[in-house]
Amino acid sequence: MDPEKYYELVSGLKKETEASHGIIFNTFEDLEGSSLATIRQEFNIPIFPIGPFHKCFPAASSSSSSSSSLLSQDQSCIPWLNSQAPKSVIYVSFGSIAAISEAQFLEMAWG
Repeated sequence: MDPEKYYELVSGLKKETEASHGIIFNTFEDLEGSSLATIRQEFNIPIFPIGPFHKCFPAASSSSSSSSSLLSQDQSCIPWLNSQAPKSVIYVSFGSIAAISEAQFLEMAWG
């Protein structure tokens, strides 16, 4: 990604966060307490660690199409992954960015 565009993205996220009434995190205090403390200090808004949610979305079976992803999943790497020797692939996740509408947010917040 172009560094200037990345800076704009991060700056925009920071501004939106500072203007919000709080942040909901899919984590828990005992796991990421020091990171949550840093975020609380940096943004001075309420932080709500309400996870983990992985138990709410169990791994979908091969016959099921349910998923917790907000985007359609790219399955193009699966044949390559399946052809690799066991324990020879490392998975690294740098997180995700997802935008949801106010209606979707309220539905999640109020159930």
